[in-house]
Amino acid sequence: MKKLSIFITLLLLATTLSSKDLEPILDKLVNKMEKVKPHSVDMNIKIDIEFLKIKERNATLIYNSADDIEIKSDDFMMMPKNGAQMEYLKIIKNRAAAIYEGQEDGFTRIKIIPGENKEGLILANVLIDEKTNRIVRMKAFTESNGSFVSKFEYGKNPFDLPSKVYLEFDMKNFQIPAQFSADIEAVSKSQKKKSENTIGKVVITYSNYKVM
Repeated sequence: MKKLSIFITLLLLATTLSSKDLEPILDKLVNKMEKVKPHSVDMNIKIDIEFLKIKERNATLIYNSADDIEIKSDDFMMMPKNGAQMEYLKIIKNRAAAIYEGQEDGFTRIKIIPGENKEGLILANVLIDEKTNRIVRMKAFTESNGSFVSKFEYGKNPFDLPSKVYLEFDMKNFQIPAQFSADIEAVSKSQKKKSENTIGKVVITYSNYKVM
């Protein structure tokens, strides 16, 4: 029993030390994202869901602050709320804990436990490129909407913002909005049943960044 107690103590100590070591990495990323100034950018959205046929869409994103982001489009759009890069600023900034999970392809893998302002999120796994101070990939787990995976691709953009984001989300608990009914071709119930565990995919391409 004594040996077990010592082992648990050492394990907790190792986790705490790893968490402290991560603070400069995460704070550096937060500081970088907080310096993003108001801007607009054109978006092209492609949605790929096995049992739905949805047309490609274009929109304009207007960024005033991390808490004030507006998307303008002539069409209604279905996008996972937790897919945008700036949503992750809140998760990282208001973290309750961070745990180092090793390296993956040269990137740092970190598990983040959200704080009080978690907005339905219960856990997030983030992959960070320390050399460029960028988020490479993030998987967020929610209380009621399953999980979301975001992969970021970068180019020469203002504030080092992404050129493309690949989103994947579990369709099992995802509700199709009524506004989409006129723009989709749903398959039969039997076909949909076969696709119950389908992963929804969204590719967002950003272009024509304009600083305001």
